[in-house]
Amino acid sequence: MGNSIVSRTSGYTLINEFNKKKNCKQIACCVLCTFFIITFSVLSLNFYFDNRDTKAQQIHLSFGNQTNNIVVTWSTNKKYQNTLNLFSKDKEQYISTFVGNSYHFVSDSYHQQYIHRVDITDLDYDARYFYNIDNAYSSSNFFNFKTPSENLEDTTNLIAFGDLGYSNDISVDALTQEINTGMYDAILHIGDFAYNLDSESGHNGDNFLNLIQPFAANIPYMTCPGNHESANNFSDYIHR
Repeated sequence: MGNSIVSRTSGYTLINEFNKKKNCKQIACCVLCTFFIITFSVLSLNFYFDNRDTKAQQIHLSFGNQTNNIVVTWSTNKKYQNTLNLFSKDKEQYISTFVGNSYHFVSDSYHQQYIHRVDITDLDYDARYFYNIDNAYSSSNFFNFKTPSENLEDTTNLIAFGDLGYSNDISVDALTQEINTGMYDAILHIGDFAYNLDSESGHNGDNFLNLIQPFAANIPYMTCPGNHESANNFSDYIHR
């Protein structure tokens, strides 16, 4: 009887010790898994924010001094050397890489960015080109544009609008669809952008220029200022 009790007690003790060790292993595994998950999440977030800060955004085109000169403007949140790669014939024929100029633009003490410009000159008339923008950390999608005809007797098709905001952007989808039909040679935006470019320390202007990028990166986007661009002596309008 006594031996039986001792035997059962020893058995319970062994089982308890086994369970304790098993629980310790499970806890160690859980801690290790949690550590790896947190580490991976932090690294992923760092990659996301670094990629977001270096990637070209707010990309838009305009004519230079002549209609076969195209100016490409874009912005990054950090200063890295950005290059523009130019191709023709449906991205099959590489033409050249451009570095361009960069400008440190401060909307106010809470928001600053780097604005980059490349002036591509002496392009062929009536020709389609493809380009993307990259740096050591990120690369943009490919965009394309077509230069107008050199023949002054050919018809030039323009699409014109004004008073286009960021928060009230109900016409942007229709504009994008219409412009991307390829029927137009250029856009004329006649004043009053984003409501306003300088609002929310300039972030509203960032959002607006990213909103119109799907068409402004593919066709010259020509502008003139309105009264809503007058803040800080038209600084956001001039530099962006």
